[in-house]
Amino acid sequence: MIFMDNKKTNDRVVTASELERSIPIIDFCAAYRIPFLRQRGVNRYYRYTNADTGEVIDFTVNVNRNQWISRDNSLTGSLTGLQELLGMQDKALDGNYKDVFKDIMAYYRIQILTPSHYPTAKVRLGTDDALIGMLDSKNVFSEMCRRGISMATAMLYCQEIHKKERNKEKESTYLAFPCESGFYCFNGVGFRPLGEPGITTIGKFRQDQNCYVYENAMDFLALMELWGRNRMESLFANEFHLILNGSQNLKEAADFIKLNPDFRQVKTLFPNNDEGTVMTEKIFDITKGTSKNCSSLFEGFESLGERLKQPVPLQYATVIKGMLKGMKADEIQSLLAEQGMKSQKPAVKPEELLGKKTTITLGSDKAGLKL
Repeated sequence: MIFMDNKKTNDRVVTASELERSIPIIDFCAAYRIPFLRQRGVNRYYRYTNADTGEVIDFTVNVNRNQWISRDNSLTGSLTGLQELLGMQDKALDGNYKDVFKDIMAYYRIQILTPSHYPTAKVRLGTDDALIGMLDSKNVFSEMCRRGISMATAMLYCQEIHKKERNKEKESTYLAFPCESGFYCFNGVGFRPLGEPGITTIGKFRQDQNCYVYENAMDFLALMELWGRNRMESLFANEFHLILNGSQNLKEAADFIKLNPDFRQVKTLFPNNDEGTVMTEKIFDITKGTSKNCSSLFEGFESLGERLKQPVPLQYATVIKGMLKGMKADEIQSLLAEQGMKSQKPAVKPEELLGKKTTITLGSDKAGLKL
């Protein structure tokens, strides 16, 4: 049933049963930018607000069974039934789900083009006209959810920065991850520093604790998400976390570890690439051979962040990758630009969904971010 944008298949009919057999519900939600609140085990929890009626709909998706259930009235079903529940059935009034299918293929194309490891630029963002606040942009949430990071995890550790582009009226919205003297801003494909660049430390010094070391914030968020899904937060509540925010801060991270030699063990989760190997060896030397390389946690992926990113089903990935081979670099950049995080407020405030507002305070030299 695979087709893209060629004229021969533009008139093909995609039935409800064909769509339901081939498309995971969570991919439908990601394609239409419906972020999930949190995930526990195989159950992913959503809240959706109908823009026309204002109706708030709570539903849960069992990822393994590819089924949903309404938390309001216990209705259950498959993908097209969810469309009806959400008031999106006008996408296929004639019984042809071709347009829905093509929207999801466009989302898959962006997922394939998204980097497997997120680089950190050295060039800083200007601080002029930068407003820092609580994370509440629907587009930022949906971008994080496409990377497998729930609203709950993003809100716990991140903030949001609104910034006007230089010589433009347009305002950009970034996910903002705090470091010791500023932020690292994520635009969908990589990080840029705002303020003074540097490492991030999270946690308080305690006896008999491990220190987990990451190259960037996305890998840290991915591990926090995994612990949350498996209900392991309490088991690791006392651990310490050190995020380099780019390989250029490796020396600062190394100095921090030298000054704090009392961790039970230093555990590295650097990317499975040449740069990650250099960082792993550096930390291994600093700890005199006692650090542990934990990259086996994401074996088969370049980074922990890539492991969490929602995968594209193999039958579609093969076809789309074949099509992308013939594209020019500027065409690919144009496609990636489509996922820019524009400012957009959700119909329901995140603090109403997840409870009390969380404040993050930049830490002192004795410990990291206080949560």
